[in-house]
Amino acid sequence: MNCIKLENCVLQFIYKEHLTQTLVNGITTKIISLMYNKNIDYYYSDQLATNLDVPIKFVDNIYLRDQSKYYQKNLSTLLSNTEYKGTPEEANKLEETVNTILETRKRIHTKNKKRG
Repeated sequence: MNCIKLENCVLQFIYKEHLTQTLVNGITTKIISLMYNKNIDYYYSDQLATNLDVPIKFVDNIYLRDQSKYYQKNLSTLLSNTEYKGTPEEANKLEETVNTILETRKRIHTKNKKRG
C-alpha cells in the first residue's frame, strides 16, 4: 500500500470538493474502516489521520471499539446524509481509488541476485 498516494488522493478530493472538517473526519473514518476490514495495521490508519488533521479518537473507535460496522454503506450513500454538495460519482470514484490503493501490496524481495 502506498501511503503517500492514498494521502494525495484524499487531499485532492478534500480540496476539490471544499469539504468542511466534519466531512473530512467522516471520509477519513470511512477510509480507516476500509483499512480495518482489510486487516491493515493500526500504524497506517494513525498516520493517515495525523496527516489529514483528524483526531485520533476516530481511529481508536474503529480499531479498539470495532465501530467499522457503522461504515458498511458505500461512501456516496454516507455522504448523501450530510451537507455534501458534490456528486455521488465523485464519491464513488474516490472510494474505488482508495480500494485500489489498499489492495496493492509490495512484493517482498527475499533473495538478492548475485552480480556477475
